[in-house]
Amino acid sequence: MIFPTIVSYYTKETAYEEHVKRLIASCEELGLHTSFDAIPNLGTWERNCCYKPKYILQKLTKLKRPLLWVDADAEIAEKPILFEDFPPDIALRIVEELPDDHPSKMISGTVYLNHTPAAFEILKLWDAECERLLRTEENVWDQVALRNVLLKSQAEIYPLPKAYYMVYDKREEGEEAFIIHYQASRTEKKVINQEVTPFWR
Repeated sequence: MIFPTIVSYYTKETAYEEHVKRLIASCEELGLHTSFDAIPNLGTWERNCCYKPKYILQKLTKLKRPLLWVDADAEIAEKPILFEDFPPDIALRIVEELPDDHPSKMISGTVYLNHTPAAFEILKLWDAECERLLRTEENVWDQVALRNVLLKSQAEIYPLPKAYYMVYDKREEGEEAFIIHYQASRTEKKVINQEVTPFWR
């Protein structure tokens, strides 16, 4: 039985160093195989987030097995059993009721990547699109770059149920949740962008 390795990174000397402790503890409690890393602050919240496809590509190349990316400010509430021997190339939350051009049409807080040629290609294109947007746009979301790629992709894409990307304050009483996201970006985006000196200066 193949179960994906949970992967994530967090930026050094930011509040994410504290947030990731909850994710680490939840994975340990459930006995999940993980691979987490600290990375330098790249200077802005946008650049920190847009490092995601590069990081996942490195992990997929190194580990040679399916991966489940989970944002550092999340926790695994229950073992995400959906991903046992899971065949799609990629899986993520897709909000069906939103139009294709909406920035939250596809959400990159929980993303499954299989060890397939199509998944490798998605990651390379996602990385290139992040770099393009960073050059041309002011407010860049890595999930918008991923959306742009997947709308043109022929890969096998699986839309995740809400329970695998549950925002903590939108969960209804009794609603099932496997992965809960706390969206630290609501506060940390402003802190990182206003108070941190880019590492290349």
